[in-house]
Amino acid sequence: MRFKFIVLISCLFLGNAIHGQIKIGDNPQNINNASVLELESTTKALVVTRVNNLQMDRIFPLQGAVVYNTDTQCLHYYNGTTWINMCDALNTGFTFSTTPIVNNNSTIIITQSGQNYNFEVGDIRGENIVDFSLTGSDLQNNAVTADKLAPDSVGSEELQDNTITDLEIDYSQVTISDFTNDANYLTAANIVSGNPGNDLSLGSDNGAFYNDDNLQTSITNNIQNINNNTNAISLKENTANKSDDIALGTSNTLFPTQNAVKVYVDNQISGSSGTTTNSSLTGTGTTTNPLGIADDGVTTSKILDANVTPEKLAPGLADQILRTDPTGTFVTWGYPPTGGGSSPLFNASTISGSGVAGDAYTVADGGITPIKIAIGAANQILRTDATGTFVSWVDLPAGGGTLIFDPLSIGGTGITGDPYTLADNAVTTSKILDANVTAQKIAVGAANQILRTDATGTFVSWVDLPAGGGTLIFDPLSIGGTGITGDPYTLADNAVTTSKILDANVTAPKIAAGTLGQVLTTTALGTAWADPVMTSPFHALGKLSETTILNGAGIASVNPIGIGNYEVVFSTNASSVNYIIQLTLFGAGAGATIEVIAQQLGSFEVQISDSTGAPIQGSWFFTITDF
Repeated sequence: MRFKFIVLISCLFLGNAIHGQIKIGDNPQNINNASVLELESTTKALVVTRVNNLQMDRIFPLQGAVVYNTDTQCLHYYNGTTWINMCDALNTGFTFSTTPIVNNNSTIIITQSGQNYNFEVGDIRGENIVDFSLTGSDLQNNAVTADKLAPDSVGSEELQDNTITDLEIDYSQVTISDFTNDANYLTAANIVSGNPGNDLSLGSDNGAFYNDDNLQTSITNNIQNINNNTNAISLKENTANKSDDIALGTSNTLFPTQNAVKVYVDNQISGSSGTTTNSSLTGTGTTTNPLGIADDGVTTSKILDANVTPEKLAPGLADQILRTDPTGTFVTWGYPPTGGGSSPLFNASTISGSGVAGDAYTVADGGITPIKIAIGAANQILRTDATGTFVSWVDLPAGGGTLIFDPLSIGGTGITGDPYTLADNAVTTSKILDANVTAQKIAVGAANQILRTDATGTFVSWVDLPAGGGTLIFDPLSIGGTGITGDPYTLADNAVTTSKILDANVTAPKIAAGTLGQVLTTTALGTAWADPVMTSPFHALGKLSETTILNGAGIASVNPIGIGNYEVVFSTNASSVNYIIQLTLFGAGAGATIEVIAQQLGSFEVQISDSTGAPIQGSWFFTITDF
């Protein structure tokens, strides 16, 4: 089994060195010249690297790498910066619609049949055809018939002037009912109105029929009415109704009906004299002396009930009322009495006087009882001030007239200018009710501080909270600082060891990244990011032209020893002298050979000979496999 693995590895490296191409599967001997790796099989499939999201995000390959993501169940490719989901990239979200945007009508029809979408040309209307884009030369004679035109597809804009003549119209097919005219065209509705009383109607031959019977009847009736009115006007305007007073109208000859008005007014007001004697009116009713309302002419009987609104009354002063004076002679604005109504009503034991001029309302003797006095605060008394100027509510002194108090608890004398106060240092522990000093009463310290008695037991002050209560005990290898203001606790350098870290809690984002493609590895100094070290059995390979290295890896130098005799020196020694050397000549001719003549840990020698065994120069390949 070990031998088979060595042979396979050797073949892969040898094939890569000779051809630079790999063919896997059927017909491995046939590979296209443009293929680096070629797969061929009718029974097997290519399975690319399968990873989940987390595993994929940890891979930073060359641009163009491909993996299958088991979380998204889709292929992803690397664009040089990030992984791209091919399923999302191919899902472009294309949609199809026949909704017209440029044209008013759809010209494309999309029909789905299973997974197939069929696109067909729909109706082509006149609005879809660019003006002047179709000419007579583009159409064969009789190519477009009536059944080929969609409704409303050919309008006036699509027809040149005089393109449709009597010869193009089949009158058996085109009747007046086939025409629908736009505004400003003459239609049947413009010729025959359907309004009531119209003398035009639609005849049996669809023409306009005129019948003036109704008109003639109306003319006859109007003539008769005119004659009747003429006779009536003549009777009304006879000389008996005329008046010589031209002040009643513009003429005393024409239109005497105007003058008849004066006769009627004279008779209704004051007879035929033309003057008025009514005490409510003034004037004679002429142009120079018109009628007017006399002073005091409007009496109660002339005013309709409920028609004197507040807006009609001239106002008095603020809060006054209209009231008849005590003599009953006139009405005037005045202030209302205390009790309202026409007779002032009041409590004689509280209010004295009648409330009229000379006898004003006053407070009766003994009229103010305790209930009438506004109260002060609880337990206060009414007291005249020290100047004897005013009376006010004040607190009752401790002993009435003699003020007795404890000066250690109470300061001041309890009089104006020196009120009682709480003496300094008067509040001792015994004065404070248990559990009555709440948090709100205590002045705050700095953030997170505590109240603590000082080391001498003299005072209480706000201090930082120590780590372990009264005695600060901590491991200086893990915790730095003293835990006080200005020197807070900190995490000591190198304090976080493996035992301090919970298993599985150092996640990938917590590890500082190396450069692209590096791996975390153990070195002589500890753990560090480094380029990955190949663990394959490959040690060195190269393509040589005599002593010139055309291409290779793991080679320090190639030294000539003689004709066709070369020494290859490795960059690093092999693990033992038993490494495998594979040699291939290139273009040396038939029968030429190459063989190893010496093998050391750090180098080997070869000799190239022709078919006769004579040494010759040549180009050659080698592969070193070291297990």
